[in-house]
Amino acid sequence: MEFKKPEIETAVENGDLEQVKKLASGQDIVELDRMHRLLEWAVIYEHKDIAQYLLDNGVDINTVYIKTNVLEAAAGRETDEMIRFLLERGIEIMCTADDRNPASRALANNRLENFKLILEKEKEILSDEEYHKLIEYYKDYATVFGYATGIMEYLGVSPDAGRGKVPTKEDRKKLVSCLKNGIQSAARDAAETYADEEIYIFSIQADDTLSYVTVYVNTEEKFKAALRDDDENPEEGKYYYRYCEDEWELVEDNKGYFKQAVDYVRKENLYVEDALEWDYMILDALRQIRKEGYMETLFKNPVILTIYMHDHCDGEELAEAFRQINDESISKEYAEHLEDFF
Repeated sequence: MEFKKPEIETAVENGDLEQVKKLASGQDIVELDRMHRLLEWAVIYEHKDIAQYLLDNGVDINTVYIKTNVLEAAAGRETDEMIRFLLERGIEIMCTADDRNPASRALANNRLENFKLILEKEKEILSDEEYHKLIEYYKDYATVFGYATGIMEYLGVSPDAGRGKVPTKEDRKKLVSCLKNGIQSAARDAAETYADEEIYIFSIQADDTLSYVTVYVNTEEKFKAALRDDDENPEEGKYYYRYCEDEWELVEDNKGYFKQAVDYVRKENLYVEDALEWDYMILDALRQIRKEGYMETLFKNPVILTIYMHDHCDGEELAEAFRQINDESISKEYAEHLEDFF
């Protein structure tokens, strides 16, 4: 069954402010934003009037969607209009040396003016030492995106700068071990955090350079609540809410679950041409975890394992990865309903 996008999301996408107001009338707009990520879509589609309406009616400009606020989405747009609007409204800049920093998105999308604007603001916020470390991080990061020549020139990085070495068999073995340890640590903490709920799925996501790894988790209780809260098409959205990581919770990496893996990549200056290579290392780690029955030691109920690799693969690759770490019946359901969430 084809998944039908909720009306209010379509209205935001189309820039129809009056329709958004009509659909939001009499409802808790903060809760609507939580359910549908309206501010994020308004920024992505560059509808400043809708973003203004949402903020004026109580939506928190610093709401974190997945792992960062909407300034990251604005940084990938073709102009700096939304960035300037959000900065004027007081949005916070995540000045982290990873892909949560909006300058990372500007670099990855080759948006020089956006990159410069954000860095100028970060220079005002950070100490000289912190800013210098951030610049060094982006010099390294820019060599991965060799096509962003304008940004590389701005940072003083040669377009011919080396991209690093391809991981050897030993590098891969080391990284799989680090990733496995990180996933297991995150799973242990999730089991404690959600002790009163029934976790049914875990998903792991790596960014293009393995500078950050994210763990998503969902519970049967939160899945059922999402269906109840969807007044428009709960039955049609069943597999979307069940398998779409964007609707789940994050296991916060405050204990540095994947620091060992991330540090190893930087230390060894590892580079892969296709980001799927990182996903396949995660897949190897998950295969080992499944083979050893680790999740069964933490949870009474069966737990699904998957990888959030949507940006790097096609549907067949996603379904095949899922099949390798889950049983036959759940893999069949996943593949049959892939179009609902992929």
